[in-house]
Amino acid sequence: MSDDSELEKQFDEKWAEVLQIFEKAKMHPICPKILLMFHTDDGNALRQEWTKPMVESFWVYMEEAHAAKTHKKAVDDLIRIAHYVNTKMNNIMMATGLLVLLNECVLKYKLVNLDVNAKFEAEDDVSATAAVTGGKARPVPAKVGERMPDGAVRPDQLAGNKRKI
Repeated sequence: MSDDSELEKQFDEKWAEVLQIFEKAKMHPICPKILLMFHTDDGNALRQEWTKPMVESFWVYMEEAHAAKTHKKAVDDLIRIAHYVNTKMNNIMMATGLLVLLNECVLKYKLVNLDVNAKFEAEDDVSATAAVTGGKARPVPAKVGERMPDGAVRPDQLAGNKRKI
């Protein structure tokens, strides 16, 4: 029994060190908990995919952050953690899973206003559209029997070699 209590004491000391590192970096307290979830039960390797209990734990942590009104900071910091997991830990599956959950958080907690009615101000203005697209309004070819628009040229009026079809 003493071995287990000694091991638990060592774990608690290391965990306190980890929490101090994240606190010094001014990261949300959820970050070390999420990183700890990424490790296998023995703590020696990283998981390769999200499990249902991990997702449930994630939502418990996020609900706690939401209750404390720190969920926006949690989402911001976890985006940084996802980048770290992808680039430094080389675990794209866990990072992508975290980003998917964070996207759900943004929608669930309404961190982004989705009711924006964006409209191009000069949508009906042809000259403004041409300025944006870089194109110029050009004459539309006349239909048979209609007068040709100004500036229109028939192929037989072009100088140079005549096309042979």
